[in-house]
Amino acid sequence: MVFLYHQDVQDRCVKNGLITREKIEKNRKLFKGFWQGFLKMFAVLSVVNLIDRLLIDEYWVGHTKAREIPGTEDMKSYINKKDKPDKWFMGTIGFAILSAVLSGIMSLFVK
Repeated sequence: MVFLYHQDVQDRCVKNGLITREKIEKNRKLFKGFWQGFLKMFAVLSVVNLIDRLLIDEYWVGHTKAREIPGTEDMKSYINKKDKPDKWFMGTIGFAILSAVLSGIMSLFVK
């Protein structure tokens, strides 16, 4: 990750034989590709999270008869106020982790 440091630090590392200029450039490209992939995947998965929380959980489960469990009609929307922040948090963190893993895998195949 020497490419993240100032040019003088990079030059010293190359001079001391710790890394080559080519390796620094290769790592810079891989890192840049990782972040681009991560951000794009996370954006798409965040939209999926929004659709799941708002359309599926709030509307379809909470306000229609399509997802009604017989004998539990009085318990609708089945997702209580305590569970909602956990679902938002876990969906966001889970999709961030998934985006990082997928982007990392994709970065391995980029030359």
